[in-house]
Amino acid sequence: MYKLKITEAAQNDIESIVDYIAVQLDNRIAAIDFLNAIEKCYSHLSDNPYIFAKSSDARLEQEGYRKARIKNYLLMFKIREDRKEVFIYRVFYSASNYFELL
Repeated sequence: MYKLKITEAAQNDIESIVDYIAVQLDNRIAAIDFLNAIEKCYSHLSDNPYIFAKSSDARLEQEGYRKARIKNYLLMFKIREDRKEVFIYRVFYSASNYFELL
């Protein structure tokens, strides 16, 4: 089992996404569904983070970033194998230029 470390930036991203879905799109059910998908992803990350792909961006892959797709979003993380930890850095809309923001 890996311990998850969620950065403040990632937590803020998730809160912003949920707020956007629930308030701006007026779809609370979809917001809850997104949060459930996040929790499911966390469970998979804790069990085996290596099931997720390395970043497709060469620089981010070189820096050790991996990505998990959650609905229309990408959760960006790194694995610290020596400490059995997964650091979750950001959550981005998949069509954004996320590689410029990390």
